[in-house]
Amino acid sequence: MRKLPLSLPVIISDVDEYAPTFTSAMFSVQVPENTTVGSKLFTFAIDGPATDKDRISQLTQYVLISDANGRFAINDQYQGIVELKQPLDYESGNTEFRLNVTVQEVNNVSMADFTTLVIKVTDVDDLNPVFNQQAYTLQLQEGTFTGLESFSPSPAITAYDGDRAINQTIVFALDTSTKALYGNLFDVARNGSLRVNGALKPGQYNINVKAYQIDNPTFRYAVAILVLNVSDVNNNKPVMNSAQYSASVSELAAIGTTILTIAASDLDEEKS
Repeated sequence: MRKLPLSLPVIISDVDEYAPTFTSAMFSVQVPENTTVGSKLFTFAIDGPATDKDRISQLTQYVLISDANGRFAINDQYQGIVELKQPLDYESGNTEFRLNVTVQEVNNVSMADFTTLVIKVTDVDDLNPVFNQQAYTLQLQEGTFTGLESFSPSPAITAYDGDRAINQTIVFALDTSTKALYGNLFDVARNGSLRVNGALKPGQYNINVKAYQIDNPTFRYAVAILVLNVSDVNNNKPVMNSAQYSASVSELAAIGTTILTIAASDLDEEKS
């Protein structure tokens, strides 16, 4: 009997033996703090897709294991789209969130892999400068000043950028409300010191000082008050109320009787 070779096709079917695998154990994305709620922050299917060694890949889904107390969510489990659900605020101190994410086969969730998505919140210029205190006090004596000398309260006037990561340079100026009230009598230097251009009389002067960002003076500024107390100087002689006094007295007047009252005044208000 003659034997003939026989070829038989062998079809090897794929078995689901490999779990989907992330390409990295960690992904990261930077998100500005003023990002609108509902914005898409990261899409795993595009930015960090999982791979499956099985020739016939199974349908996979992405699941958020930790969501930072509901601040983030995956709104499309098959694409793995991470969405912002609550507002961000860099100044609150929450500048980084770590989200644990798993990718798993829809029909066999035990076939899974895990990764971490790090969301880094970046600061934006959305806050005004902040004074180290809202009111300052300065004491001067009355007199005439030429504007060449600078005066600073204690503690000195200082301010910082409310956006701590940006930390833009802050400079000072006289607020327009004070200029409208006192004209050119006062000026504030860029370092916050006060200059006086003219005569100061005893009393209290309320001076509004403006702190502003050097790169955005129109929209990023704050105002504090400098209370200037001007004291009187004893530089005037007493003045008699009359240049001449006269009086008459009866010879029968008793001892101790008031004959005449002489009065004088002092133009120095505090030291009269």
